[in-house]
Amino acid sequence: MRTTPAFTFPRASWRLINDEAYPVQMGLAIDEVLFDEMDRPEYQGPNIIRFYQFSPPSIVVGFHQDIKEINLQYIRETGLELGRRITGGGAIIMGVPDVDSQLGISILVKNPSGFPVKLGSKYALLSLALVTGLKQLGLEVQYQPNSDITLIGKKITGQALLSTDNMTFLHSTITIDYDLETMLRVMKIEPDDATMERFKEKFTTIKEHCPLITMKALKQAINAGFDLEYNTILEEIALGEDELTSAQKLVDEKHSTAAYLYNIEGATFGSCFL
Repeated sequence: MRTTPAFTFPRASWRLINDEAYPVQMGLAIDEVLFDEMDRPEYQGPNIIRFYQFSPPSIVVGFHQDIKEINLQYIRETGLELGRRITGGGAIIMGVPDVDSQLGISILVKNPSGFPVKLGSKYALLSLALVTGLKQLGLEVQYQPNSDITLIGKKITGQALLSTDNMTFLHSTITIDYDLETMLRVMKIEPDDATMERFKEKFTTIKEHCPLITMKALKQAINAGFDLEYNTILEEIALGEDELTSAQKLVDEKHSTAAYLYNIEGATFGSCFL
C-alpha cells in the first residue's frame, strides 16, 4: 500500500514488543538498547514497534531539555520518577492518574532506499499508521506537521524523533486520560480555574471521545494502522534476556545518574508539552 507519493514500505515482518510497565529509567534504557542494536550498519533484523507504559508514575524530559523547566521539588514531594529519553522535545507525564492513562509507542525502522531524508517527511510517514489506527476507533484525528497528532484541534498525541544514517526512531505518546493539575504543577504553572480552562482548550484525551476504550482495543487499532499503511506482518517477540541485561547496565551506568538526568551539557533548548 502506498504511504506517501515518494515511499512505500515493502511487505515485510516487523517485530512487535508488547511490553509490560517498567520503571521509567529501565523503560527508556530498553529503547536505547534497541536503538543501538538497529543502528549498526550490519543489522539485518526486522523493524520494531514497541508498546510500553511506565510504573511508578513518571516525568520524562527530552534529551536536550533544560531540567530547570520542570518543578523538581514538586516531583520529589509527589513521588514521581524522573527519566530522560534519547529523543528530543519536551516533558511528558506517564502513569498519571493511573498506569493505563497513556500508551507509549516506539517505532524503529531501518532506513531503506528511498526513505525520506527530511525530518518533517519522516515524521509524516511514521505518523501515518498511528493516525490510521486511531481512526479505526472513530477518532477523526489529524497529523500536524513536525510532530503532534490532534483531535478537534486539540493535542492527543505527542511525538519526538531521532534519526541517523542507518535508522529512524519515533517516540509517540497517546493520551488516553490525563491529570491536568499535575501537568501544570510539574511545569511550574499555578492551576487556578482560569488556567485550567485555558489549557483544556489545548489538550484532549481518547476517553473524552471513547469513554469505554480498553488498552487492548487501542493496541489492536494501532496494529491495524500499521498493517493498512505499511503492509506489515507483525510478529510478537518479547524482549530477550540479553536485551534486558544490557538495559539494566545502561540504567546503572547512565539513565539513573545525576550527570545524565540533571546536567546535560548544552541543554539550553527544548520545549515542554505545554
